Amino acid sequence: MKNIHPPYLYLLVIIMLISIKGYAQPRSKYDTINLINGKVWVPKINIAKHNTFFLQNLNQKGNLKINETWFKNSVFGYDLYSNELVVNIKSSKNAKRYIVLNKDILNAFELRSNELVYHFVRGNNLHQALSPYQYYQLTHTPDPNLKYVVLQTLKRKLTSSGTSDYKFVPANKLFIIKGDQLIPIGGKKDLLSIFPDKKKEVKDFIRSKNIKISSKYPQAIIPILHNFSN
Repeated sequence: MKNIHPPYLYLLVIIMLISIKGYAQPRSKYDTINLINGKVWVPKINIAKHNTFFLQNLNQKGNLKINETWFKNSVFGYDLYSNELVVNIKSSKNAKRYIVLNKDILNAFELRSNELVYHFVRGNNLHQALSPYQYYQLTHTPDPNLKYVVLQTLKRKLTSSGTSDYKFVPANKLFIIKGDQLIPIGGKKDLLSIFPDKKKEVKDFIRSKNIKISSKYPQAIIPILHNFSN
């Protein structure tokens, strides 16, 4: 265990976990050492009222890449509002505990839902201009030099003026990595610039499929990239 910040908080977590004789998920099949590297999860919102987790699930199955080691079949959730990865820990009496993983050592993770696998990678492992403390959903295209990345996040918005009630709405940021270029995608014009020789074909495809190019619908761009990046 290394690269823990801050050290006193980490020591507090270790003492707490040892005192309950707990063990932490995930556990590598190649390593018998428990993965205990994070801080106690303290929700920033009323979780009984609002669910801000990716796929609406705090206890999702997936894989975690800690440093260079993959931990398979882990149970965790990705909070889109706080940008935290919360891991389920079990005590010897099967009581649930949750810790937030240390971003300094969490390089990537995958979440599974039915037959779909969602890949997330730490920003600085994708492009030097992306944040090293944010995780971006990565989609590969038929062109190995063209990658689609999305910073999936939520922001809090008041439901109406003069009240304290609020809701969470998407505040995603879309990017194309083309070679060494990082290209923000804010609308159709930005997407068309990726395919300068195929603008008419891309426009016709968008129109025929009634595709909306918007940060609210990040998955809508994927069929376009798969059709025109080969």
